[in-house]
Amino acid sequence: MNRRKRKQADLENRLPVTYGRIRMECSAHGCWETAYNTARQPTSHYNGRLPSRKELKARLLYLTRKAEFAASHYYHNPDLSPEENRRIFGKCSNPNGHGHNYVLEVTVKGEIDPRSGFVVDLKQLKENMHREVLDAMDHRFLNKEVPEFLTRIPTTENLAVAIWQRLAPKMTNAKLHRVRVYENHDLFVDFYGEE
Repeated sequence: MNRRKRKQADLENRLPVTYGRIRMECSAHGCWETAYNTARQPTSHYNGRLPSRKELKARLLYLTRKAEFAASHYYHNPDLSPEENRRIFGKCSNPNGHGHNYVLEVTVKGEIDPRSGFVVDLKQLKENMHREVLDAMDHRFLNKEVPEFLTRIPTTENLAVAIWQRLAPKMTNAKLHRVRVYENHDLFVDFYGEE
């Protein structure tokens, strides 16, 4: 092994192991880095050295929490005729509804709190997700049991917006960055809030 490869291997062994997917933005340098499960990655603009506590504080980290819930819905616009509803929404316009096993990802961003080492209080984030989303929407008929959808069509797009509107006011230390809702494995919606 040549000297350069040995130095690189030594550096990789000294880097901390990160768990989960973390996306970091360095506000001082404007660069992005992403770390994956148990991946050791050198930080490019620190020339192979570990960043100091002050340098880490200047970084924004993105933390994602995932949850699942099941709900039923149907698509119907009362301003349209039954034929027009069927033409636009197809079998999803069946008034008896159909169900999905939704997967929700909530991403928050913030700086690391030097006292706790966290971006956000994970227990509080989990409680907010349960209270505002899971308890309110899990095993519900969205059109009739969730207030936002009494007058709005419960599409995946509108569901992502409604979840954002429920969670954003509850964020304290970190800021809500993204709400991702999977309707099924090959269809999801990302919402980054109103600009």
